[in-house]
Amino acid sequence: MRETERLSEFSKAVRGSSLKRFRNVKPGDEEWRPRSDVLSFVDHLYHLVDSDYWFFEMLEQGSSTRDGIISPGDAKSEDWKRFLTELENLGKQKAEFLNGLSDSDLNNPVHDPVYGDTTWWWFIVRHNLDHEIHHRGQLQVLLRLKYGG
Repeated sequence: MRETERLSEFSKAVRGSSLKRFRNVKPGDEEWRPRSDVLSFVDHLYHLVDSDYWFFEMLEQGSSTRDGIISPGDAKSEDWKRFLTELENLGKQKAEFLNGLSDSDLNNPVHDPVYGDTTWWWFIVRHNLDHEIHHRGQLQVLLRLKYGG
C-alpha cells in the first residue's frame, strides 16, 4: 500500500471519529460550553470546516486568505447542519485528494506558517490530521462534561 493510501485511510478514520462525536450533540446544545472562554460544540465544528478549506488552499495554491483563528462564540447553532454536512463532504474530498497523490508528492515543499518550510507530508499529518485529533479530544471532553459518562 502506498503512503498516500495509508494517509487517506487514516484521514477517513479520523473524520469518522469526529463526526461520530459531533452527532452525539443533542439539538439545542450546539452553542453549549462550560465557560464563556471555551469553544462550544459548534465553534469546534466550524473551526474544523474552516481548517479543511485552509488546508486545501495551502496545498493547491501555496497560500490562503483564511487565518484559521477561532474564538468562543464565533459560530452559531443555526449553521450546525450546514457545517456538519460540509465537514462530512470535506472529509470525503480530503480522502480522495490524498489517495490521488503519489508518494513523491508528499515531498513537495510548502511553507507552513507555524513551522516554516516543510513538506506536504508534514503539513498533512501535523497541520491537518493531528490538528483534527486535538479538536476531537476537546470535543470528547465537552461531551463528557455536558452529558456525563
